[in-house]
Amino acid sequence: MNSIEDLLGAMWLISPLGLAMIACVGFGFAVTAREALGRERGLREAREHAHDDDEAALTDAKEQAAAERDRCRRLLDCHVDAALAELTDCQ
Repeated sequence: MNSIEDLLGAMWLISPLGLAMIACVGFGFAVTAREALGRERGLREAREHAHDDDEAALTDAKEQAAAERDRCRRLLDCHVDAALAELTDCQ
């Protein structure tokens, strides 16, 4: 009977230590998971910012190309008008 009491006493002493160790391991997993989620969130935000920057650059490039196209069209219209005026004056 004495040995069962000793075993139960030992289990009572070990049990809080075991629970504390399990709690520490669980806390470590929670901290690791939180860091991983934070890192993923940071990477996602960086990708979103890069996408927004790329989209803004593409929009600017399209606007510049449209402005250049309009400028070339106006220059071409002037040359066409001059050529037509030259042809009509010749006849």
